[in-house]
Amino acid sequence: MSSSPPEVPIHDPDCQFCQIATAYPPPPSDAPHPSWIANTPPSPTLPFQNHTILATPTVLAFLDYYRISPGHLLLIPRAHHATLASLPPATAAELGRWLPVLSCLVCDVAGVKDWNVQQNNGARAGQTVGHVHFHVVPRPERVRRKKDRDVRWARARGFEPREEFEEEEGEEMARGLREGLGREVERMRGNGGAGAGGGGGERL
Repeated sequence: MSSSPPEVPIHDPDCQFCQIATAYPPPPSDAPHPSWIANTPPSPTLPFQNHTILATPTVLAFLDYYRISPGHLLLIPRAHHATLASLPPATAAELGRWLPVLSCLVCDVAGVKDWNVQQNNGARAGQTVGHVHFHVVPRPERVRRKKDRDVRWARARGFEPREEFEEEEGEEMARGLREGLGREVERMRGNGGAGAGGGGGERL
């Protein structure tokens, strides 16, 4: 049986997340130790602010500009897929590989113990960008203790209030996340490429 051909990246020029993927290309595939850490400054080609943390051949992670809490991160596939229903298994596996790594990293940098991983499909489910994305949302003490039922209902469905981050705050948070991710990638390489979710996946 012949192997399946590699996935051809799908790009939608009108999609903000595809624009980010284009602005932050992965390192050359023949690099002996490719750096997945997006150390470049915000791309001047983007018409909006962006702080990208991770840029691999398959996935990217960046701060959500309209954050729920400081450190709110988005993890996306590089190729354009509207919902999980169209996501190839290999891409889904790579997203799953990075989710626990980024979750621990966000909590460490934000100084919290609690967090949400949320993923919405379709407008009725709270999806506002038609490109698969996972929210990693740290929950500070002041947010976690809210008891209002309407707030909890909105939180569970991705409809809770958001606010723009200050540019200085975004730069500081992004710097801390990149530094922490750099250390974690080196640790993963020392373990033969195994992250928090186990081995396999893209070569580190």
